[in-house]
Amino acid sequence: MRQNVRYLHNELSYVEVQPGGFTTTGAGGTLRLVDGRTINRSYFSTNENLDTFAADNQLQAKFNMGPLQHTVLAGLDYQRFDFNNLARFAATNTLDILAPNYTQNIAVPTALFQNLDQHLSQRGLYVQDEARLGRLTVLGGVRYDWAEGNTLAQNTGVRVLNDDQKPTGRIGAIYNFDSGIAPYVSYSTSFQPTSVGTLLNGQPFKPTTGEQYEGGVKYQPVGTNLTFTAAVYDLKQQNVATVISGPGIPANTTAQVGEVSSRGFEGSVVGSPLPGLSLRGQYSYLDNRISSPQDVNFGKRLANVPMHTASLWANYLVQGGPATGFGFGGGVRYVHDMYTTNANNLTVPTIVPGVFLPAATVPASTVFDAVLSYDFGMRYQQWKGLSAAVNVNNVFDKTYVSLCTAGGCRWALGRTVLATLTYRW
Repeated sequence: MRQNVRYLHNELSYVEVQPGGFTTTGAGGTLRLVDGRTINRSYFSTNENLDTFAADNQLQAKFNMGPLQHTVLAGLDYQRFDFNNLARFAATNTLDILAPNYTQNIAVPTALFQNLDQHLSQRGLYVQDEARLGRLTVLGGVRYDWAEGNTLAQNTGVRVLNDDQKPTGRIGAIYNFDSGIAPYVSYSTSFQPTSVGTLLNGQPFKPTTGEQYEGGVKYQPVGTNLTFTAAVYDLKQQNVATVISGPGIPANTTAQVGEVSSRGFEGSVVGSPLPGLSLRGQYSYLDNRISSPQDVNFGKRLANVPMHTASLWANYLVQGGPATGFGFGGGVRYVHDMYTTNANNLTVPTIVPGVFLPAATVPASTVFDAVLSYDFGMRYQQWKGLSAAVNVNNVFDKTYVSLCTAGGCRWALGRTVLATLTYRW
């Protein structure tokens, strides 16, 4: 019997001034300001408190029935979310981009934009059985969820109650050949109702549901410490959360897409081909599209989701001699370009010419990382468990964009250096 319990308290105080209110003029759709120099801006602030409690109670039993070896797991879990916020959003001071004044007294709106008091709870009952027959393993499980919500918009007095429940399940099988090859297949469904906050119209989020088919193969060559994996999958999700922005919309506003279809391939290699040398590489291809015929963006790719990602990392730890325990490594990360909106174009012209040119996609990026480390315990037995490392992300301090929406773009982090001293026991 096992029980896991977690409690979290989170507070957020956030204030920003964001641009908005542009018009489009000029040939070729070039974006211009209303008078060529003045930015209309909005004030947005929020103070939020979130308390979550989760408990998972499990019973596990292992037994044999004839030639079958069973591991049966049954459980009951519970989680609760208590959320409240107070947000303001309205027009505020403009900014002259040719003679910017960054010391203005920003006008704070007096009227509330949102004041939520929200309570969500979820209970889940589940059971699964992992049965083994020789080299064949089959896993099957079912789950039933009950979710309840109580959302009160204190600034309007509107209260919304929601009650959702749904059964889900999964089944999968894998066969381990003597050669180290292990093909597998799986099917699963999902139900996730735990988003806090509301849609722009004040309604609570609908539960996200999904259905996935997956097949693949895992391979560990006999006598090696390397594992290769390859998988293909077909996943459909309903009521998928996505960030939207534009005139009259606060920053980081979330909407839900009716249905998203994700089909793709993933491959990876992990292991240690030589003593002290570790490798980790992965590649994924994702065809991610809005698949609800009722959606205005039917057939388009979901915003800010790359079609290709890849990474490769290698690290070497010196095994002998005076440099025993010293380690060094490096790697590269690649992210393919991404559309900035679900319409796969910039439908709302809110990017300032001369500051960042409008584009329908976030350009692809390639970034390099590195690490230097020292394991004290490899040379000095009395210091076993003590290690130090210096990690450098984005070694060449590349300037690139990590995310864009119709309301603007975010720069990615520049060169970041992190030094750590770690002791494990």
